[in-house]
Amino acid sequence: MIEIEVVTTKKKLSMSLLKQMPMASISGIKFAMMDPSQRVLGYVNAFKWNKINIQVAIINTGSDWALVPLYETVLKEHVQREQHPDGQEYHTHEVKYYYSQQKVGNINRTSKKSEDKEHVEQCVKITNELVKFAKGQHIYL
Repeated sequence: MIEIEVVTTKKKLSMSLLKQMPMASISGIKFAMMDPSQRVLGYVNAFKWNKINIQVAIINTGSDWALVPLYETVLKEHVQREQHPDGQEYHTHEVKYYYSQQKVGNINRTSKKSEDKEHVEQCVKITNELVKFAKGQHIYL
C-alpha cells in the first residue's frame, strides 16, 4: 500500500507564523544542510526575540519548520578541574570542554559542553555555512 500526504490548506508566511516556530537544534540544521536549496527557505529581518529584533533563517527540519539566528557561531573552550577518575579524595585533573557560541545582540547563545572537539567544530562549520547560504535569499514579510 502506498501512503500519500494530502495538503488541504496553504498559509501565507507571516510574522505570527514565525513566532510559533521553534529554534532549530543542531540535528535540524544538519538535515537542512544536506540539501540547502530545497530545505533552507531564506531569512527574515526584524524578528522579535527576547525583546530585540534579529535576523532569522527559516529551515525545514524534516518534520517541521524551525528558525536559526543569522549570527556567526564560534568555537569556545573551557577548562574545568574535576575529581580524578581514580576516586581519591583530593586528586583532581583538568578537563577541556568545547562548545559553540552565538552572540545575538547582548545575549550569548551556547550549546551543551562536550569533550569531543571535532564534533563541536563540525557543528560550528555547518551552522556558519547555513548562515552564509540563507543570507542569499531575503524574504519580505
